[in-house]
Parts: sequence; C-alpha cells; structure tokens
Amino acid sequence: MTDRLLVTKEVAKRAGCDPKTVRRWVKEGKLCGVKPGGATSALRFDKRDVDRFLSGKKG
Repeated sequence: MTDRLLVTKEVAKRAGCDPKTVRRWVKEGKLCGVKPGGATSALRFDKRDVDRFLSGKKG
C-alpha cells in the first residue's frame, strides 16, 4: 500500500504558494522531499507527509 508521491508544483498548489517556497521548506528541514532518481532528479513528496505538514501550518 503506497501512497501517491507529489511533485513540487502539486505541493505548492495544495499549499497555495510558489514552488520556491516548497523548496525552501525542504532546505530548512520543515518538509521532507526525496529525489528518487539521484541528485539531478526532481523532488517527490509523500502525500501523507504533505497533508500532515499543511494541517500543522493551518492550525
């Protein structure tokens, strides 16, 4: 049972922010993103982690 992985643009859309903000959250350690194809691949985010992070920001 694997949840869907989201790309940076999808996370930004859910959060109502710019993709640069999402990348900054990763850099600051606030949100965990992985690069499944190595250093040159795009970030991917576990949907559950994103939902948890965003629910904490709203509350």
